[in-house]
Amino acid sequence: MESSLKDFPFFSIKDIQKLKEKVYHHRFVEWQKKGLIERIANGFYKFSDVNSDEFYLFKLANKLYEPSYISLHSSLRFYNLIPESVYSISSVISRKTTSFKTTYGIFIYKKFKSDLIFGYSLLQHNSLVIKIAEP
Repeated sequence: MESSLKDFPFFSIKDIQKLKEKVYHHRFVEWQKKGLIERIANGFYKFSDVNSDEFYLFKLANKLYEPSYISLHSSLRFYNLIPESVYSISSVISRKTTSFKTTYGIFIYKKFKSDLIFGYSLLQHNSLVIKIAEP
């Protein structure tokens, strides 16, 4: 199991259930106790040795609550359009407003009307493709 998910920046319980080989709950718990994998939030996990840089966190924000894209203060700071530091990752979504507090940061999702969900592009960084508002 471990090798078949190693190329993913993070994975969910649903991803594990799609694998050809069966992964039992006790094995999954064992990997967490050994420190091989870490729980992020909302059923998402990562391998402990994966680097959690800004791009990784942006990709995680895209996946935690879909469909969403990085926007508001986070995108303004990313493009250096505001001087302030930003301590959470803000995204827009057409679903219910929510947030997730994790060991990696706070992820905030603001509901916008569906017809206002536009003006984002795909940004590629290494193997990650991130949805982020255009400047």
